[in-house]
Amino acid sequence: WHQGFLLDEFARRKVTVHFYHQPSSELERYIKGYIAQEAMRKEKERMRLGKIYKAMDGRVTAVRAAYGYDLSDPKDTHYVINEEEAAIVRTIYNFLTVEHKSLYQIADILNNWQVPGRRGGRWAPGSLLNMVKNEVYKGWYITNRLTYEVTNYDENGKKKRKWRKRPEDEWIRVPVPAIVSEEQWQEAQAVLQRNRNYSTRNAGEFSNWLLSGLVECEICHYDYRAARG
Repeated sequence: WHQGFLLDEFARRKVTVHFYHQPSSELERYIKGYIAQEAMRKEKERMRLGKIYKAMDGRVTAVRAAYGYDLSDPKDTHYVINEEEAAIVRTIYNFLTVEHKSLYQIADILNNWQVPGRRGGRWAPGSLLNMVKNEVYKGWYITNRLTYEVTNYDENGKKKRKWRKRPEDEWIRVPVPAIVSEEQWQEAQAVLQRNRNYSTRNAGEFSNWLLSGLVECEICHYDYRAARG
């Protein structure tokens, strides 16, 4: 279908398309296109299953290592700690759990220290949040956690994807060397939750409400916070 659509667009713009093997009919072109599409689908599924089997064998499936780690080998992939980056990871957790600094403050400190972030960029609160929440730092690399569906295409023809979590029993956990302890990782999650409860960034004129973030629903335990409508 996509090939036929493109051919129609080319013809409308008076562009002549030359095939390496010119199909003798539209039916032949359609059949060859379908076979190629089906082969691509099977190849993607084969690669997905290959990653699952690799993870079940206790190997990391990441193409690029998480900050604080290096990949041991291009094929027999395991995480090994990058001590220089791991020291920064521990500093981030200590700033959060011991010195009770916010993610914005931590990002400012690291940037002022001129510590290169992942891929050499600057540190941002969002990237720090993802790092602190990542279970890899307490010793678990998790794969097969997310899947996506194509919802639409943008004006450039790029797929718009909607990511969603798979059921937790489908996740595959691979043990890796821990950079922080389980206890400190859990404390960091509690600090993030407390910071979210007490945050007044979106409260506007209601930022002085004393019980904002401290009252929760008895049924679903959702925290009530004052915010602008």
